Formats: sequence, structure tokens, C-alpha cells
Amino acid sequence: VVEAVATRLRAVADTEAGNDLYSDRLVFNRSYLVDRDGQSAFDDAVSEIRDAYGDSLHVQYNGPWAPYNFVDIEISAEGR
Repeated sequence: VVEAVATRLRAVADTEAGNDLYSDRLVFNRSYLVDRDGQSAFDDAVSEIRDAYGDSLHVQYNGPWAPYNFVDIEISAEGR
């Protein structure tokens, strides 16, 4: 199920980033970078996933969010 869902979402996203699993019941936690013009297609893919799996899979989807999962920043402080 996880790979089937990931494949559907990858097809309508520019890239993805895995996130930590913070619950024993959570089996899938990823962020997807989606161009504004592709947001409707991504929304449709999520709806299709919900319809395909019905009550056997609980889908939580939110956003859009700033793309902080896709930026690699190193912050350091220097003493004066």
C-alpha cells in the first residue's frame, strides 16, 4: 500500500522528502514539493487515493506549506 500511494503522489509532484514516523500507527509520512500549477492534480491524486482505499486507509493531507523540507541550510554562530 505504501509504495502504491507513493507512486501515485510522485507522479504529480516535483520531488518528495521522507519525514520521521512519530506514531506507531503512522506508516507513511512524506512531504511533496508541488508547483502551484500542479496543485489541482495533486489534490485529485489524494482524492483518488482516499476513494481507492476507503476506510482501510486514513489519509491526512494539509498544505500548501513553505518548502522547508526541501532546503538544506546550515546555521552556525561565531563568537566575537
